[in-house]
Amino acid sequence: MKVFETFSKFSGLRLNVSKCEICGIGVLNNVPVALCGFKNVLLSEDSIRVLGVHFSYNEAIHTERNFLNIIKDVESTLKAWKWRPLSLQGKIIVFKTLVFSKTIYISYLTNVPPDVLSTLAEIQKNFIWDGKKAKIKHSTLTNDYSKGGLKDIDITAKFEALHLSWISRFYSENKHPWTKILKAILIKNFSLDTIFFPNLDVEEHKLVQIPSFYRNIIM
Repeated sequence: MKVFETFSKFSGLRLNVSKCEICGIGVLNNVPVALCGFKNVLLSEDSIRVLGVHFSYNEAIHTERNFLNIIKDVESTLKAWKWRPLSLQGKIIVFKTLVFSKTIYISYLTNVPPDVLSTLAEIQKNFIWDGKKAKIKHSTLTNDYSKGGLKDIDITAKFEALHLSWISRFYSENKHPWTKILKAILIKNFSLDTIFFPNLDVEEHKLVQIPSFYRNIIM
């Protein structure tokens, strides 16, 4: 709090203490913490929100607060466009700009549950084909115009690409502090400071010990 007070003195920005929350992580998970009057959050029963992302040890809570609310918002947005006489290309543009954009930020920073992927794909299909059977294969629609496609989104591939972009950030010359965490994890589990190269046989039992976000990227 002294650090925040010093920062406030020089920046003019102030911490809203009434909105601050504190939680125990790791070995302190589920241990009630009392500090500076902050609201205590038990992460197995609730979540804490940091920069727009809900963090919780409870997978159901993590999924509901990060994704289910977005899905409801997506369905509401598409409902408003459903009755407009849009062309096939028009529907794809609407889905990409007004709907899929809502999922980019959260999907970039955390794992996307398979059920959420399949739900979004079904919503996409129903919107583009008005709930009827598709007349063109989705793999064809996702092609470039020169290959007979309309640049539709392959949702699963897009989310995988967002996660894989962390590898290029890991190798960036501008080393961010978070890279030290991942490097420490890799050294501890593989005795290597990197495993992102071809033909490496990663033992599955070692992957289990790695945080799920990094485990999915490695896989």
